[in-house]
Amino acid sequence: EFQAGLIQTFAESFRNRLFRTLVLVYCLLVIANRTALAQLFLLLEHFHEKSGDETIPLLLSFYAGSLLSMPVWVFVGPRCGRIQSLLAAIIVWPLMYAALAANRWNDAGLLAISFAMGASFSGILAMLGALVPDAVDADRTQNGQRREGLYASVISLTLQFGLGAGYLLTGFALQWAGYRGGVKPTSEVVLGLRLSTAGFPLILAAAAVLVLFCSPFMVRASKTRYNDRMRDS
Repeated sequence: EFQAGLIQTFAESFRNRLFRTLVLVYCLLVIANRTALAQLFLLLEHFHEKSGDETIPLLLSFYAGSLLSMPVWVFVGPRCGRIQSLLAAIIVWPLMYAALAANRWNDAGLLAISFAMGASFSGILAMLGALVPDAVDADRTQNGQRREGLYASVISLTLQFGLGAGYLLTGFALQWAGYRGGVKPTSEVVLGLRLSTAGFPLILAAAAVLVLFCSPFMVRASKTRYNDRMRDS
């Protein structure tokens, strides 16, 4: 009975197309982020020759980007549009991984990329969170119920699924690249790490953008822009 009720509860939440879009985008980006982060330090060590304490400034730069950019996203989101801000962040974030894997950068370049990486992913999380109330309001309008707890539970489960799937894909990617712990990687293995670290964010972020473009959020954003233009004219 409990299992049937749980399945029915999740099925009801996924009937909400706005929420279904957010969950799918969130899941794709969590998987991309987990696979990329799991390989990032290997890439830094074997491609950029940064290991141990040498990576601490990069971590600090990443977290600085995450924290300092949040007020910017809060300001930009309502003015430029939450969905447009989300799309911009989703496009910038994987490009930072691609830049990291494409070239050996000096310390200043690595710090700048780390900062932009943190800032863009912070924007992704901020704008996804800002869009959740739209999905909750749509559900309340349709069913006359307040089910914020249900949606929070589904989001939490999606996070756990994305983390697990990310680790699984990382294992497959490292095996494909031929990486073996404790063994100095060859140039071919390093190339595989570079392709994998950049490839997962690029492919999954592109899928997330496609999902958003096919979602009701784009229709609503277009209507909002049209109404604003008509009111201004």
